[in-house]
Amino acid sequence: MKILVSFNWIKILSIYVLGFTIGSSQVVAQSLTGYYQHPDIHNNTIVFAAEGDIWKVAIEGGLAQRLTTHTEEEKHPVFSPDGKTIGFDATYDGLPEVYTIAIDGGKTKRWTYSNSEGAMVVGWTPKGEIIYSSTEFGNATNARLATIDVNTQKKSIIPLHQANEGTQNENGIWFFSPLNGFNGHVKRYQGGWARQIWKFDGENEAVKLTTDHLGESFNPMWYDSRVYFITDRDGMKNIWSMNEAGKDLKQHTYHTDFDVRSANVHAGKMVYQHGADVWLLDIASGKYIKVDIQLTSDFEHLRETWMTKTTDYITSVNPDPAGEKVRV
Repeated sequence: MKILVSFNWIKILSIYVLGFTIGSSQVVAQSLTGYYQHPDIHNNTIVFAAEGDIWKVAIEGGLAQRLTTHTEEEKHPVFSPDGKTIGFDATYDGLPEVYTIAIDGGKTKRWTYSNSEGAMVVGWTPKGEIIYSSTEFGNATNARLATIDVNTQKKSIIPLHQANEGTQNENGIWFFSPLNGFNGHVKRYQGGWARQIWKFDGENEAVKLTTDHLGESFNPMWYDSRVYFITDRDGMKNIWSMNEAGKDLKQHTYHTDFDVRSANVHAGKMVYQHGADVWLLDIASGKYIKVDIQLTSDFEHLRETWMTKTTDYITSVNPDPAGEKVRV
């Protein structure tokens, strides 16, 4: 009798464990891929933006951990040099402003009250200052770069009339792009708003480095005495590099389906957005692969939504020439 009871308990426990395992598997299976933007890397950890929040994941991929949950949007996460802090911009109180959060999560800290069109986090200086761009110091079309000392909270404006993004190397040299990404989704644009990369030593007049190409060259990154950047020299936006003088051009990725959108580098590893995914480039070997990332989310934006008055959502109506069909 005791044996039978013990067996029944074991059987019940086995069913419970089996059910729990199956349930857990189903939960894992329901985690889906998202649309990943603005990735950055530090050692073996990647941060990125998805669903309007900041996430982190191991360099091998897998299930990502959500670091922020605010209903407003957070973008442009970037690691501090020591990897302990993430700088980002968010629209918590209206306009985008600069914030930081610890890599393991916690309360966010606000750093700017820009009083203009807002601020965009660009990166960190080698000394650990936040780099951001804002029209607060220029005008509606001319953003300028500034830094924030996180110890003293002192702001310093970089003496450039127009600079939307940039990076500083260990010698204090700035590599920057003056214009914003108005034409980020335009193919092979070569007009006056095409982004170019310039060099500024802090004292003398800035010098354009990308003089050989009229198209887009932007997102400068400094690593191992070279400037890495995104450019559409081969017809698609890919990762290239050049030396400090703008010479010795090398192509590192050869994507032909989607443009590379944004990128960051650390210790010989580069992460970048390609399509809706995060890719990892090992600079030494030249190999690049997609990082398989899953989100644990309820995917609210994918939920079926019923509209009682659909005309409230119509933004444009275009009939065909014969007047037989209408595109809404």
